[in-house]
Amino acid sequence: LMTHTDQKTPLESSTIPNFANRHSLSLSTVYRLIKEGDVLVTKIRGLSRILKSDEVIWIDSLQKKIHREG
Repeated sequence: LMTHTDQKTPLESSTIPNFANRHSLSLSTVYRLIKEGDVLVTKIRGLSRILKSDEVIWIDSLQKKIHREG
């Protein structure tokens, strides 16, 4: 039985495989980014999720890195 909160969770966060697919990354790359602290993971009811807000921060950091190196 899904509660309203459960239905809302996928819109605001994603699983690690979903995140990897959306950004065309391998799972091992995503796990490395997590280990290195570049991508933050939040546990929601025991499940590892990447919050949309943390995904936006990661994308922003990539854009800043490109501008610094470019």
